[in-house]
Amino acid sequence: MSASFLDASDKGCEHRRQSDYRGRVRIFELLNVDDAV
Repeated sequence: MSASFLDASDKGCEHRRQSDYRGRVRIFELLNVDDAV
């Protein structure tokens, strides 16, 4: 495997983790809004 491929796959993993985390935070925000109402 070339270093550039490993770097690209690592970036893809990091991006997926970030979007997954953002999605979870959004769900928690929506749940909190639900509780507040």
